Amino acid sequence: MGVNYLSLSREQMHSINIVTEIAAVMLGDTFLYSVVYLEFCIKFPEKNSAWSATVM
Repeated sequence: MGVNYLSLSREQMHSINIVTEIAAVMLGDTFLYSVVYLEFCIKFPEKNSAWSATVM
C-alpha cells in the first residue's frame, strides 16, 4: 500500500517533513562522526585500538 501524498492534510505533510529532516540530520551526524573517526585513526594509529575498544 503506497501513501497517496495528495490526500494528506497539510498537518500530516508538515510532520512528514519534520521526520525526514530529523532523519537527514541524524544521517549527516553519523557521516560526520565516521569521517572524524577515520581522521583520528589515521593521525593516531597507536591510540586507535584502545579508543575503538571504549567506543564499541
